Amino acid sequence: CTEAGEMTFTCTVCGDTYAEEIPAKGHSWDEGVVTKEPTEEETGEKTYTCTVCGETYAEEIPVLSETSEEPSENNTVLEDRDTEIKVEGVFEDGLRLLVESIPVDNEAYPDVLAEFDISLIDSQNAAVQPNGMIKISIPFDEEGCKVIWLKDDGTTKDMGAVYENGCYVFTTDHLSVYQIVKDSSEPDDNSTDGTSQESDDNSTVDEPSHDQPNSSADDNNGKVPTTGDNSIPVAVMISVLVISGAAICIMKKKSLNK
Repeated sequence: CTEAGEMTFTCTVCGDTYAEEIPAKGHSWDEGVVTKEPTEEETGEKTYTCTVCGETYAEEIPVLSETSEEPSENNTVLEDRDTEIKVEGVFEDGLRLLVESIPVDNEAYPDVLAEFDISLIDSQNAAVQPNGMIKISIPFDEEGCKVIWLKDDGTTKDMGAVYENGCYVFTTDHLSVYQIVKDSSEPDDNSTDGTSQESDDNSTVDEPSHDQPNSSADDNNGKVPTTGDNSIPVAVMISVLVISGAAICIMKKKSLNK
């Protein structure tokens, strides 16, 4: 990248040679990665890496201030008509906002609700990064979500977006792919369903009481017979027959004695 090269030419007849210098191509820097986040007390750092030789250099990110995130008279608002996404900041002339709404596979990623590739395009149709902090507003109907930055190295970052007037608003110095995802940190309301259900099921089980008298046993042992009990009529009939037979025998004996 930084050293000149050399190309040697050889005569095919006599073998004589001469050399020409090849100018150095220079570094091809990537979009940069924030290696140290700025705070209100300390500056941050953004590191750029050459995609050819791996050389790096760092740029300082100014400290954050209360006014750095607020609109100013010099700020410009760019809006994408299709998504109504807005970016606000200080931009060079000729820049336009380009937003691509990326389809989401809800079966594979059920927590991802929306995904947008947000970029600034210059007059040469090349993507450029903002020069400083900008504010992004993403309209969305569902509250209680998070905005995640999908970094080029495959990692993610929570942008700490706030929900204002139907939009998720956050500040950044880098445009890339952003997702709106469900906030999984909320407590699960169904965590006690198993306990409460078990309690409800147990409350409906009626255990038999051993203190209650057995009414059927008392009825069988009582002196009042049931309607279907034929033991008393049979005994009465037998008694009547026995008495009648004895009376007949006595009458016959008396007649014989006369």
